[in-house]
Amino acid sequence: MQKRKIPGLQLGIVQNGKIVKTANYGFANVQDSIPVSDKTVFPINSITKAFAGVAIMQLVEAGKLKLSSPVSAYLSDLPKAWNNVTVLQLLSHTSGIPDIIDEESMIIGADEEDAWKKVIALPIDFPAGEKFRYNQTNYLLLGRIIDTLSGMPFTEFIIKEQLLKAGMAKTISAGFGAAKQVIPHAAGGYRYSQGKLINMFFSMPPSLQTAAGMSSTAREISNWIIALQNNQLVKERSRLDLLFTPAKLNDGKIGGFSDLLNGYAVGWPVVARSEEHTSELQSPI
Repeated sequence: MQKRKIPGLQLGIVQNGKIVKTANYGFANVQDSIPVSDKTVFPINSITKAFAGVAIMQLVEAGKLKLSSPVSAYLSDLPKAWNNVTVLQLLSHTSGIPDIIDEESMIIGADEEDAWKKVIALPIDFPAGEKFRYNQTNYLLLGRIIDTLSGMPFTEFIIKEQLLKAGMAKTISAGFGAAKQVIPHAAGGYRYSQGKLINMFFSMPPSLQTAAGMSSTAREISNWIIALQNNQLVKERSRLDLLFTPAKLNDGKIGGFSDLLNGYAVGWPVVARSEEHTSELQSPI
């Protein structure tokens, strides 16, 4: 915490299907010196994508979609250049679809509708499957697919099929609004600017809350991981393994954020443990 200048931290350690340690350190609210406690809820930002990935896999198990199918099989009125992008390419950020979030982490328009009109008018970044490029539009489309195939908003589907099953009451209470909603016991967001700690506020609009919208606690995330390991959320082991299997690019290689996070799977960044065992992958979560 000292090295990274982290004001407050909460952790959970899962070992052999059990929580073996939880701990709270520092302050959830620096200006009022409110310490991190078991009640503190933290934004999980893009880890929300892992919940979206599990939701998609649950729809696969229900026989409602295939990862190899084009997005046009489930959504209409998309640009022609997007039609052959597969669901897996959306999940793994290898779609080549342009990003609805600009460099300043804002939607590229005055509002969601305006941003959508602008992004569908943009050319593709690259042919689908050619490379990895992190992209929030992918998860906007996945949210729409979940809405369509589950018959309910993706928020309700994730609550019903994951959060309730894993006993995540604080996560349910926090909702999907992230920083803009008033959330009981929410940790503040902070960043350093010119050596000084300042408040940071960040939230995604409703259509992008499959990409980054949830808040949770370390204990509840741990319970969710245990529920995954115990096949409570994804029943077949082969499909659970697929959650952590990196998508391959057109040239057979895998792409990711860095030399460490060198792959991306079904909503999860993954790590190849060694060059000799590239099939042995683990989630960093």
